[in-house]
Amino acid sequence: MAKLTGGKWMIAAALLALVCGRAYAGEAFKTVPMWVHVHQKLEGDDGTETAANIVQWLKKENYKGIMFSPHANYLSFEEYRYIVDPLNADGFLVLAARELNVAREVKEDAKILCHVNALSDTRTPAVMDASPWTGDMPGLMTEMEREGAVVIWNHPWSCPAWSANPEIFHGIEFFNDFGPGYEEGKTFAVAHNAYLNSLRSGARPFVVSGIDMHLMSQTVLGEFTTYAYPDEFSRASLLEAFRRGRLVAAFNARMIELNERPDIQTRTAPAGGLAITGTAAAKFYNGYKPELVLYKNGEPYAPVKAPSFTRREKKVKGYTLYDFSFTIEPDAAADACFVFEIPHYVMSSPYCLAPEMK
Repeated sequence: MAKLTGGKWMIAAALLALVCGRAYAGEAFKTVPMWVHVHQKLEGDDGTETAANIVQWLKKENYKGIMFSPHANYLSFEEYRYIVDPLNADGFLVLAARELNVAREVKEDAKILCHVNALSDTRTPAVMDASPWTGDMPGLMTEMEREGAVVIWNHPWSCPAWSANPEIFHGIEFFNDFGPGYEEGKTFAVAHNAYLNSLRSGARPFVVSGIDMHLMSQTVLGEFTTYAYPDEFSRASLLEAFRRGRLVAAFNARMIELNERPDIQTRTAPAGGLAITGTAAAKFYNGYKPELVLYKNGEPYAPVKAPSFTRREKKVKGYTLYDFSFTIEPDAAADACFVFEIPHYVMSSPYCLAPEMK
């Protein structure tokens, strides 16, 4: 796969430009394609490129935002904010998170890396990477609650111990690996199973696509894009979109249109259910043919009205376009959370609905 620069991206970039800022009937919101889980060249972090250079590259590729997450074990967080906050300019949004190392060991020839990304608006976090919370998730989450942070479980496949309780986390990272297979034991299967198990438990985690950027050469491995849907194009609204789970994770795919955004807060279903329509552009990965799969509370879901997933005749250079539509209906007496997936390419955060008011 060629590096993600040059004229071959012009048409695809134009499609992203079309969707950014689009408003839909009944609900106006913005679309922010962004990188999540990005390291930089900074004391205490282990990236190899400066924050400014990364942002400049993303702007050229028509991305609209980024979430930096340095390890921050020797870093003054105030100094870090001083570096990244001014990059919020010229139609680009920057969130300042941090990656916390909760457990790290080598066991049976395998590395155990239990990491989370903590995202809030603080300038003086109580917990940094070199913290006393190793292995103590309840204590860490208590501190995160005091801070008002959302906590994302990074690369779940590297920390199998947490798979027993995935509902602890506010978010789960997808696509941060080199073999996103669904077969048991594959790295992607761990994140997929954890997400569905968490939904089955009654939790409402959101999803992100984690690029875990350390080297810019990682761009040749594929596109790891998180689509955020804030009320308006502002840093505060983007942070709120994370808190509300208004996010879709994509790998080698682009969300061109989406009429209704996910939301982990319950909303009342309109009469006849909530109709979801959209267009996705997929770049075939390892021969996986795109299809649409739906889940209700973590279980496979077949709506009364059959979903539509149609391939367009027209192609965008390097991508195939698909239109999709489906209608989700909650139980008559209980709230329910729904998820749509294009396996290997797209995973949505939950759409949580209550029955229509009688």
